[in-house]
Amino acid sequence: MNPTIVDEFFTEDCNLSIQQMLIEAIKNYLGQSVVREYTFNRFNVRIFFKDNKVLIEDELMISEEGECEISLSEFEERLRKNIR
Repeated sequence: MNPTIVDEFFTEDCNLSIQQMLIEAIKNYLGQSVVREYTFNRFNVRIFFKDNKVLIEDELMISEEGECEISLSEFEERLRKNIR
């Protein structure tokens, strides 16, 4: 697991439209037995709503070093904080 992947996702892929879409998904699915996967330019984001976790994968780094898992609450906080 590579924690810099989260920062790179927010810097390189996460624009306002993506932020709004992900915040809306969290609002709609929080606590449900739902897993949603989103594919963006460089990163894939898989949200496990019932398990309250998010897996971010870097398509340019196909290994364990190219992914990071964080809590859903931390991810949502970063989404709201980084709205441009």
